[in-house]
Amino acid sequence: MSLKEIIHRKKTVDRLAGRVIESIGAVSGGYKVEKTDMRALLEMAGYGSQTRRGIEMHSRDFSAETPRIVVLDNELKLYETDMEDIAVRKNPTLGEMVRLKSIRKILSDQDVVVASRADTVRVIRTEILESMDLSFTEDDIGKLYREGCDALDHGRGEDLVGILEMFAEILVLSPPDAHLPGDLVVFGNKNESGQDMRYGPLNIYSYSGNLLHRYNRVLSAGDSKNPGTYRGMLLGEAEPDMEGVEVLDDLRQKAIAVPEKTLRID
Repeated sequence: MSLKEIIHRKKTVDRLAGRVIESIGAVSGGYKVEKTDMRALLEMAGYGSQTRRGIEMHSRDFSAETPRIVVLDNELKLYETDMEDIAVRKNPTLGEMVRLKSIRKILSDQDVVVASRADTVRVIRTEILESMDLSFTEDDIGKLYREGCDALDHGRGEDLVGILEMFAEILVLSPPDAHLPGDLVVFGNKNESGQDMRYGPLNIYSYSGNLLHRYNRVLSAGDSKNPGTYRGMLLGEAEPDMEGVEVLDDLRQKAIAVPEKTLRID
């Protein structure tokens, strides 16, 4: 796969995992999981599916001596045991309910549960990403840089933003926690220390002006959540530290310097 394809696939994995985790929340004393997205993640991780006693189970190898099995319900538990054992614990028969050995299993599954809910999602996400080749070369970065320069030179905003998103993934940059005007795209470093959050330096692109600016300013949490902060900077309230191709060249150099030239998983 090309670097673009690798990044697109990683972003898809992250997006699906994020949606599943966001869907996990208390609902009338229980939990509700986005199962369609979770199925997609499990398929990407190479998990097959079987149903036993109405329980939807997913595993890479059901026939293993001690298989790892995800039960796709609202508890989203990851087990290290076989399907029959899970069936007894999750949906016991009347006869099993009165057997001492089964009762112990029904009352507690801590001996076989590896993870649950959001932790299970994170395990599956990591398995997918660890199976991918997330490395890149200086030539890969050079190609992104040239494509970005060409897009900026010809005012192709969508193409340029796509390249900026690629660099953001490589350099672990994030958009701000603010509802930005439709013509602005912002990526920056989120630095959290306890309850104190700082955001910056900033890369800001304006579709309407085809302007790409870098500001070395670091914003407080309050300023970073204010959309007017970014509009004001572009309108001249602050001089950019870099403009246009300079910004792309700086992103290129930082990407080349990434340790082991590998996309981060965490």
